[in-house]
Amino acid sequence: MGGVPYQLRVPKSNPHVTDRVNAVNCALCDLGERVRYKIHPRCIRLIADYRTMKWTRTGEADKRDRQRSHASDADGYRVSWVMPIRKLQTIGGKVGVMD
Repeated sequence: MGGVPYQLRVPKSNPHVTDRVNAVNCALCDLGERVRYKIHPRCIRLIADYRTMKWTRTGEADKRDRQRSHASDADGYRVSWVMPIRKLQTIGGKVGVMD
């Protein structure tokens, strides 16, 4: 590709929906009220998705309106890859991240 080095990074599997949603929510505003991810104002469809997507009573995203979930799903995969939520575990008295 024009002499520009690149590397494809493909996960072995997609994250679970709840993990993806938690990663996006934490990136937008974590428990310490720190914003780690901002969306450009011109991303109108993505902003509309995040404003209107809600969980159903069964614990799933309401995807009845197909025009409202595509952008946020795609962005959620990227955010969960770049800023995943990981569980902390204790091994031998030391706290570490479980992958």
